[in-house]
Amino acid sequence: MMNRRENACRNETKRLEQIKFIMEHWDELPERIQGRFEGTILTASDFINQKTG
Repeated sequence: MMNRRENACRNETKRLEQIKFIMEHWDELPERIQGRFEGTILTASDFINQKTG
């Protein structure tokens, strides 16, 4: 049986692969989607910095 840590690592790896794919194909994305993605990343980054800072 897989424990929570193993499952979290697998999910994290999957997310990193997805982000890498997005970055490799960034120019192919419509500008609207690029803007939404950038906004989401900035929001997450601000939240993490606020929590750790």
